[in-house]
Amino acid sequence: MWEITILHALRLRGAEIKHVLCNGVYSACDIHWDATAPRLDLSCVNCQARTSNLSSRMGMPFTGLSKYINSDEYIKSRKFTERLSPEKYIDAKFDNWEIGEWVKSSVHSHFRVNQIDFTNNRVVEVYSNYIESGLLAAHGLSRIIEEFNPDILFIFNGRQSTLRVALEIAKQKNINTYLHERGSLFGTINIWKNKPCNFELMQDYKSLWKYWENNPLNEKELNDIE
Repeated sequence: MWEITILHALRLRGAEIKHVLCNGVYSACDIHWDATAPRLDLSCVNCQARTSNLSSRMGMPFTGLSKYINSDEYIKSRKFTERLSPEKYIDAKFDNWEIGEWVKSSVHSHFRVNQIDFTNNRVVEVYSNYIESGLLAAHGLSRIIEEFNPDILFIFNGRQSTLRVALEIAKQKNINTYLHERGSLFGTINIWKNKPCNFELMQDYKSLWKYWENNPLNEKELNDIE
């Protein structure tokens, strides 16, 4: 809703909009994590129904990502991933796409873990699915950018799998990207330019800790956090 509202505001100011939705091309995505909402047989169908219905009700035309992915690219993405050994996942690179690094954050979130355990078969399976899905996104998004030739890319957070892929593809093509995430206060959003939201947040947290690390809490503050 935030995103479509902003797109409407841009269109009213004369911008030409291409609103792109996933239409079930991924074998792993950030809507369905094992740790929070595991994917079921109808998960993709239900997700597409919700997002397309929302876009329609809000009057925002959209197109599906699969329209921009060639059939042979599904095969290439699968074969590339199958040739990788798990210990090569993080450093996996397809042409100039550092796909293993780009999707890594989603694997951490998928299982809610700090360390990725490559001795765990489920972790290996999910990471490989994110790599394959990320490659499909890279192919499709590259083609969209080439055809539409946008001045600006506007996406959610830029940290997670295909969103990070979108950010990096835009960087390679010298396109400015604006990224939105929920704000620190209820009912607000933050917007960053050309950097994943977590990069800025980590810098903020480090700055806050550096300022406050030697200041102990008082009795009231201790009671408030208990």
